[in-house]
Amino acid sequence: MRGESSVGSRQSAGSREPSAADSLSTHDSRLTTLLRTVARAMRQIAGMPDYAGYLQHQRRCHPDRPPLGEREFFADYLRARYADGPNRCC
Repeated sequence: MRGESSVGSRQSAGSREPSAADSLSTHDSRLTTLLRTVARAMRQIAGMPDYAGYLQHQRRCHPDRPPLGEREFFADYLRARYADGPNRCC
C-alpha cells in the first residue's frame, strides 16, 4: 500500500506547483519591464527621441509607409531639433 499513496500523490506535469525558479523568472521579468518603463520616461523627460515608440506608432497609424531606419530617425530628430541653431542664449 505504500506504493499506492506515493503514486496517488504525484502531480501531473501540467499541474505542477510554481518553483522558486519560476517565481524568480517572473520577478526578473517584472523588474526588467519596470526598468524599461522608467528608462523610457527619463528619456522623454530629457527630450530624447524614442525609436521603439516611433516604430509602434508607424505600425499602428501608418502601416502603408516604411519606417525610417534607426540612424535616419535620430538624424531627422537632430535636424528638426537644431535646424534653427542652438536654442540657448549662452
